Amino acid sequence: MADAPMPQQVALPAQVLSLEELKERKERLIRDATMGIGNLQQMIVDSIGWLPDEQLCQSIARHVALDVPRAKTVLKKLRLIEKGICTMLINASDTGSLTPLEALDVNPLRLVTLDCLKSSRWPDPLGCGPSVAIAWGLMRLNAQPGRTLGQVANFSPDWLWHANQSFLPLSLRTMLISNWRIVHLHPVPTIPDALVSFPCFIALPDTLATRLVETGRLLVSDFPCQQANSFLSVAHSLSKLLMWIDQIPSIKALRDENLMIIGVNHAVGRLPVVLKNADGTGGLKHWHNQSYCGFATVLEPPQDEAEIVLTPEEIGTLVLLDTQTTLRELTDGLHWDMVHSGQHSIHRHIALPSKLSFLLGAGRTAGPGASLQSTLASQRNALSRNSIGSSEVTIVDDAGSRLRVTTTINKID
Repeated sequence: MADAPMPQQVALPAQVLSLEELKERKERLIRDATMGIGNLQQMIVDSIGWLPDEQLCQSIARHVALDVPRAKTVLKKLRLIEKGICTMLINASDTGSLTPLEALDVNPLRLVTLDCLKSSRWPDPLGCGPSVAIAWGLMRLNAQPGRTLGQVANFSPDWLWHANQSFLPLSLRTMLISNWRIVHLHPVPTIPDALVSFPCFIALPDTLATRLVETGRLLVSDFPCQQANSFLSVAHSLSKLLMWIDQIPSIKALRDENLMIIGVNHAVGRLPVVLKNADGTGGLKHWHNQSYCGFATVLEPPQDEAEIVLTPEEIGTLVLLDTQTTLRELTDGLHWDMVHSGQHSIHRHIALPSKLSFLLGAGRTAGPGASLQSTLASQRNALSRNSIGSSEVTIVDDAGSRLRVTTTINKID
């Protein structure tokens, strides 16, 4: 596929709201949603209408180097709108009244899982992608191997997290992302049309991540279904790794290694718009965008092979980050968030707040700490709409007697 010509300039549409206007409107809508004033569905529609032009966003994501100040302006607007919608959803008194916005191809309850707000062109992989696509381009333009993300000019490490960080489990929010070290990176001033404009992320232990970056190959013979997944969100990739540690012997054996984050712009061919079923049920075959789990690509090895093989173009976009945190530390923190604190639920592709987990029907899944979570999952299904969460602890004394203590946290006002 031939590369699209680089635009000569990047101009904002004439009638785009300023940052100050967006901030004022966002705060007003958050206040109204929290107090139950107005129609929440219409508030979401209005907010989506404030998004910068899609073609502009895609052009900026592919050619960040063309106009860095304008890229930062558009990114700040995207983040502001995303955060506004996320905050409305988590605080709104009548979230249960929301229905899918069919005209915009958007389910409001899914917006919180995406790290992006897209409408008509999803699931088209040539869409502009999430705001993190622009943030990633700014990072890659200014980063140098050996430095940390906090040392990158024209970039904020927090741009790689959800716009509303309250949606993250506490263990992820407390990770010092500014201290993540850049291990490997190629300058990529322009993303060719053969690749999607946004990065996808995979979390792996050091040994496997380094091999993938050096060879472009990942052995998946002991992975479930002999497949791997990459995600539009760093946080989602960490949730998936939590599953893999319990499921995959080659990863579990390396749980004392440092946790690495790999970013890559995939070939467009990896994200075909092919339905799982002719009637559309179940979403897309290789591009999980039709459920509350957000966006996850399905990475499969070539026929009769046991390794996923990246294309030379994909390899050229690889970035490797060292979180300077071990896999064991990640699992300890996420297990506490998911099991003991009761503030988040986990699906195989995502961790999300318990309130929205209830609304979305996203229960906990077998995998990380399954024996600890099974009882909590059944409790979660029985929670009332005003319940924020529950927690359970089993105490075992020296004689083997067990005492189970369960608490439920209810919303008062």
